[in-house]
Amino acid sequence: MRNKLLSLLLLLIPLVLRNYARAHGDLFNEHITTIHDGQLNNFITKNDVVLVMFFAPWCGHCKRLIPEYNEAANLLAEKKSEIKLASVDATTENALAQEYGITGYPTMIMFNKKNRVNYGGGRTAQSIVDWLQQMTGPVFTEITTNIEDVLKEKNIAVAFYLEYTSEDNELYKSFNEVGDKNREIAKFFVKKNEKHNKISCYRKDEKKVDYDEKVPLSEFVSTESFPLFGEINTENYRFYAESPKELVWVCATTEQYNEIKEEVRLAASELRKKTHFVLLNIPEYADHARASLGLNEFPGLAYQSSEGRYLLPNAKESLHNHKAIVTFFKEVEEGKVEKSLKSEPIPEEDDNASPVKVVVGNSFIDVVLKSGKDVLIEIYAPWCGHCKKLEPIYEDLGRKLKKYDSIIVAKMDGTLNETPIKDFEWSGFPTIFFVKAGSKIPLPYEGERSLKGFVDFLNKHASNTPISVEGVPDLEDPTAEEL
Repeated sequence: MRNKLLSLLLLLIPLVLRNYARAHGDLFNEHITTIHDGQLNNFITKNDVVLVMFFAPWCGHCKRLIPEYNEAANLLAEKKSEIKLASVDATTENALAQEYGITGYPTMIMFNKKNRVNYGGGRTAQSIVDWLQQMTGPVFTEITTNIEDVLKEKNIAVAFYLEYTSEDNELYKSFNEVGDKNREIAKFFVKKNEKHNKISCYRKDEKKVDYDEKVPLSEFVSTESFPLFGEINTENYRFYAESPKELVWVCATTEQYNEIKEEVRLAASELRKKTHFVLLNIPEYADHARASLGLNEFPGLAYQSSEGRYLLPNAKESLHNHKAIVTFFKEVEEGKVEKSLKSEPIPEEDDNASPVKVVVGNSFIDVVLKSGKDVLIEIYAPWCGHCKKLEPIYEDLGRKLKKYDSIIVAKMDGTLNETPIKDFEWSGFPTIFFVKAGSKIPLPYEGERSLKGFVDFLNKHASNTPISVEGVPDLEDPTAEEL
């Protein structure tokens, strides 16, 4: 019987392996190398340029991208390109995923002899190929015709153009060096000119900007590669997010944009050193404008500064006048404009309705900082599994602490509300803060999410102690567990 089972198992193994191969190995075609632990560094060393996709078989975005990735490999093979594509299943190659800091799927990274670059192109086969060629081909294109005709024919949004007398010229060398580091953000063109050396930036629908050499070329390219007032989308958002400048969101329909664009560009030009003006298309991103920027009428302007968010008053009229826009920014700097705060309506006062007090953005300061009481506040998300698990424990804590008038147990929906205080920031849910009466400095709670954990924490930090609740041994109790 045992031998029979063993024989059956041996017959089944090839079938199982074939099925696994269909499910995983056959995801990629013959032009894509499947990488396993220990092989990637060697593969990168052997090839001049490698694009690696880290994926998870269950990931929906990966499933949609893989056919395009396969087609990109086919296109490169047809061109007889030396660029190699590879794949890594991050769910089985955990060590590799950890080594390269993979936190989401799909993640694509390009490796060449000089550096490592996170993929920043589109999600179609052609856009993958175009991005790779842009990142690995010549830094600039030599032209003999009119630059404006070239840009119009190729429909290029941003380009830097050098007219040069000699390749030995320092400006030529700098242009090549700076262009190599900024391949993703613009196109670079050169043209021989016997009379002068000159660099200019061309942006679609905007005036040409000449380089005057008063600032480093790298700074000029970094600044001028962004339009004065351009549309923000999923493909270019990363570049805006990585910029140290603050974002000014103008939310408008295409028709409204055409009406206000010239005045907004004039304002953007004056405020260029500190801000990027971007167009958020309505109705495509109307939900984002309402939920994240606090705008309910369009056109509207939201200025997201390091100090908070500010909304342009009377935007429908003000956006037609660049002086009104510039004045608004001056008044923000002078502290004359109130911050915009995302907030649910303040709930009606009824202390006995719930053991946990509901706080919203507009009541945050009054409850958390001005109540004269210690406050333990949970920032939660309705969809968060950890928050749902904590809820009965937290409500039990609130019920049992009702007898202490010096403590408020509170919660706030972090997806629908914001706090006006910079010290209260969160990047995940739940996030719990403790604020001692009279203080404005939050103490993050990082202890055990249990009744005992909360009570022990409060006995260490609360204004009035000891705190004793049913079911939790007192700290003074010799039978209590040590912390």
